[in-house]
Formats: sequence, structure tokens, C-alpha cells
Amino acid sequence: MGSVVKGPKLTGAEILKRIEAQQLEPALRGRGRCKPWEVELLALVSEQQAMAFDQLARFLRCEEADAAQIAMYLVHCGYAEYGRLLVGEPPWLLLTDAGNKRSRTGFGTYSLRVGAMPRIRAVNEVRLFLARRVPDGEWTCYRALVREQGLNGYRPNGVVKVREECHAIVVRMRSQEDEREIRPLEAHMAIYDAVIVFANPGPRQAIKRLALDRHWGKVVVRDLPTPESR
Repeated sequence: MGSVVKGPKLTGAEILKRIEAQQLEPALRGRGRCKPWEVELLALVSEQQAMAFDQLARFLRCEEADAAQIAMYLVHCGYAEYGRLLVGEPPWLLLTDAGNKRSRTGFGTYSLRVGAMPRIRAVNEVRLFLARRVPDGEWTCYRALVREQGLNGYRPNGVVKVREECHAIVVRMRSQEDEREIRPLEAHMAIYDAVIVFANPGPRQAIKRLALDRHWGKVVVRDLPTPESR
């Protein structure tokens, strides 16, 4: 069972109103039961492994300053940690053991590595892009696919279910040998109704060539979304 691709139902402004209305001190909130909106927010970060503040703002349809306030609330509750790992990058939010437990996703705590940040940011951008196109689609994250399918074989970066069709979502940051593209993409085609590849210019051209040469009717190749993509 996946989650709604657009993420939490409430906007950042609505969440801030609920935070302001809390009667208990934030430091004590970790001892009680989470509100449904808190669970949705924690689940979003857990599913995506980590979240930059600017991307959190766009998932919550609010200003980055408001998203930062919400992130700080999670930190004060003991549900999350944050840090600025790279110069020029916004701070990143990731969950603590307590936050992951309360997210109800069943995923373990993720330790953010600098080398993984471009991939995580790119996958987050793709989910944001899909949220605008198919906001009520059902999203299954990579972590859930690993849990369901195990580590053997190939898994896409996510799956989006639209109506009765399941589309594999693949993110490609850099070019690789043809054989290393062919095997996973053909494995995805055998399982899913379509394979949507979001790629940077180099791998995008290579995959388009492979799709043409090998008559991959199920493969759709798109530009990797950016914050400016519409």
C-alpha cells in the first residue's frame, strides 16, 4: 500500500496553526500520541529518506521560512534532526528513531551521506513533479519496494499508480554502459505498465537511443525536473 503522491493533506500554513494551538510544550510532545497531520508529515520524510527545507516547503505549499518553523517543531519534539551539509545547500531534515517510529512507515533511521544527497534531491523533485501532474496518484517509495521485493534484482526509484496502471519511476543522474541500462529497464518493463525515466542530458540521450534501437514502447524519457519545472 503506497501513499498519496502529493504528500500531507494540510498546507504549511494549516500545520503552523495547529502547532501554535498545541497546549503542551513541544519538548513533551514526544511522550504522547502523534496527531494524524504529524504522522503524515513524518511519513513523507521517512519515505523520501531525507528532505531539504526548500523541498519540504513545496510539499507543504508554503514559504521556506514556514517550512523551517515546522522542521524546528519536529526537532523540538525529538522527532527529527537537521543540518547544513554542503555550502550553498539549504538545511536538510531527517528523522530520529522516535520520528521514524511515529511515522508508522516501519522504516529504519536513515543516516544521510553527502554522496547520496543529489540522488535524494532528484527523487524528491520527481515526486514533486508528479504531485502536480497526478496529485491523487499512489506513490510507493524505494524503501517500500526494497521491503516488498528484497535486495535481489532491480527496483525503480519509486512507483506511481494512476487509476489501474503502475508506472516505474527511474531517476538517472549520469551516463553508464548500455548493458547496465538495458538489464534494469527491461526488468522493469516486464513488471510495470510503463517505465518513466527522468534523466540529466547525458543519460537522457543514451536511453532515448536504446529505446529507439530496442523498440521499447513502454519507456518514456523525460528531463529531470528542477524547482523551476512546471
